[in-house]
Amino acid sequence: MNTFYCETIQQPISFLNEEESHHCVRVMRTNAGDAVSLIDGKGGIAIGTVAEANKKKTSIQIEEVKTASPPKKQLTICFAPTKSNDRTEWFLEKATEFGVTKICFMQSQNSERTKINIDRFRRVVLSATKQSLTPFLPELVEMQSFSTILKQNSENTNCFIATLRENEDAFEDFLQSTHHTKVLIGPEGGFTEQEVEQAIDANYKAIRLGNHRLRAETAGLYVAMLNYEHQ
Repeated sequence: MNTFYCETIQQPISFLNEEESHHCVRVMRTNAGDAVSLIDGKGGIAIGTVAEANKKKTSIQIEEVKTASPPKKQLTICFAPTKSNDRTEWFLEKATEFGVTKICFMQSQNSERTKINIDRFRRVVLSATKQSLTPFLPELVEMQSFSTILKQNSENTNCFIATLRENEDAFEDFLQSTHHTKVLIGPEGGFTEQEVEQAIDANYKAIRLGNHRLRAETAGLYVAMLNYEHQ
């Protein structure tokens, strides 16, 4: 059964937007009467059948609607995009599958990339959400400076900065907390010592991610996997 994104799921009929309608009719070759599932990215999941296969506005007859509970612990990853878009997109795809709540793109002193195509990244995330049947669509935030990211702390959130320091505590030691989690993942080469100290001054906890030096996208995936295991 094919899955499509529908921003507003409502009974008895829901409609796909033009982009999803084109994908449904032209790419997936879906016809009237075919069974499909819908997600709204906000926890809503529906089962239905195609009422009208229209390439601009496909209508779905809704038969069943369920609402998934949000994760007990939300995870925000602030990620310095890699020079290779393919590697960043790989990270976005896998982070989505593991239920990351929010991904903020960050520019730090060692950043290899200063501009991103946020619309393309959102399509990657949406595709991964549909493929994995993840009920919640991760929020993507445009590129921001490291200093701006540091100021965006919220209550009930544990904030961390991943470092290459061998004597720091391991990230997994803090995952029993019921608080939400925010982790800063630096570019290749990591954060500068100045940035680490700035983060510590802003009430971030410096951590290490295992015993090996990880590539940026692998570090992000490692954080997502650990958080997923401790839900």
